[in-house]
Amino acid sequence: MRAVLASGRGAVLSFRSAAALHGLRPDNRAVTDVTTARTGLRPVNGIVRHESQTLTPRDVMVVRRIPCTSVARTLLDLAAVVDWQGVRRACSQAEVLRVFDKRQIDDLLARSNGHPGAPVLRDVLARGRVGEAVTRNDVEEAFLVLCARARLDEPRVQPLDRARRPRGAGRLPLARQAAHRQGRRGGSHDTHTGFQEDRRRDQALMAAGYRVVRFTWWQVLHAPGEVLAILAKLHLT
Repeated sequence: MRAVLASGRGAVLSFRSAAALHGLRPDNRAVTDVTTARTGLRPVNGIVRHESQTLTPRDVMVVRRIPCTSVARTLLDLAAVVDWQGVRRACSQAEVLRVFDKRQIDDLLARSNGHPGAPVLRDVLARGRVGEAVTRNDVEEAFLVLCARARLDEPRVQPLDRARRPRGAGRLPLARQAAHRQGRRGGSHDTHTGFQEDRRRDQALMAAGYRVVRFTWWQVLHAPGEVLAILAKLHLT
């Protein structure tokens, strides 16, 4: 807050400092990043000022009472100063925290062609396995196709009865293998409680005679051959 106030009206926390404030990545540097539209400000020890005339009100928010760049703008700025893997990890962390908004990022990129971070962020979105809008139906339909290709018995469509076996076990082929579709979006797998519940489900399924195989949504939709190969090695095909 001191760095923002020292940079005058309209200044906001940004770049690595904003990423740390949002919880996207740690920042242990001894300096603070601030973005401002003002020019000619005298240097201040401990503050790195970034001048920008393209920062709009929709690129700004308040976190812990500190004005800062939005998550989308922070990821864009971050892409200009850290490597590809660092950007991908920050995007993944934004997904875990459920603050990743692909539409906001697409809108920002559409008006940020001259920004040095734009090419990197676009590449991360294209190749980094983040930011794809995936619904439960998308994964379920793709998994049904995989079951047919693998010549598994037709899977049960409904979840197992809660009273007898835990719900959320994914597709259950009649041959008593349980394939668990796991993903962070809209689920609790990224929390401590969710982690514990997942393990209890696995244990209950195995105690009931099921063999549990976990697949992520990304594998099912984008690497079906990998899923089929694993099933073959486990002698489930």
